[in-house]
Amino acid sequence: MITHPRRSPGRTPSLASSIDLGSTLMDLCDVAPHDGVQGRSLVPVLDDPNAAFRDHVLIEDGIRSALDARRGLPTRTRTIVSDEGWKYTRNGLGETMLFDLPSDPDELHELGHLDVDRRARADSVLVEALMNATDEARGAPVG
Repeated sequence: MITHPRRSPGRTPSLASSIDLGSTLMDLCDVAPHDGVQGRSLVPVLDDPNAAFRDHVLIEDGIRSALDARRGLPTRTRTIVSDEGWKYTRNGLGETMLFDLPSDPDELHELGHLDVDRRARADSVLVEALMNATDEARGAPVG
């Protein structure tokens, strides 16, 4: 929850990510964003909790121990959560999982094998999100 002394507290169904906090604080302090900042300001959502903000959030998990790698466990996992309520995960071994969070919040029923079209769309959204999240795409110096 983000609160501001000149705004009423509230909740929103909008998707947000921790990378949005820096951009939001900069916006609230009237600091211009600089090249390389990945997040987006949440100020539009503070002003209107029903504002459309993001259609998905990318979650990247890539910290695994050397022991996990020797056991054949994936070293990278990437997840997309969409504003439509689906969650799609793909790991470094090529394994995927697709869940419909509104109807299955505990993620007990994997749907990827049943809904091949949605899995393909989710994979496309994931690839696009990964392309947009690279250092080169941000315009930040690489090094």
